[in-house]
Amino acid sequence: MNELWYFYADWCPYCQKQNPLIDEFEQENPGVTVVRIESTDTDALEVNNVTSFPTFMVFKDSDFLKALNGLTTKEDLAELFA
Repeated sequence: MNELWYFYADWCPYCQKQNPLIDEFEQENPGVTVVRIESTDTDALEVNNVTSFPTFMVFKDSDFLKALNGLTTKEDLAELFA
């Protein structure tokens, strides 16, 4: 199972810019489940040590690969799952 955890905040201008790209990424990569976690889920933020938005956590075949902070492209995200 491949998952992309997307930690975001509704008030974050970078997240607002990233949201349409995440929607496109999800449509173009049906083999990757995108899990959106909003900033109000403080337990999830704490457990995963998320301190900035947007933050991405990448899991491939159920193994944690890496965490990314800041804006990214859908192409860069797709390469992580290639």
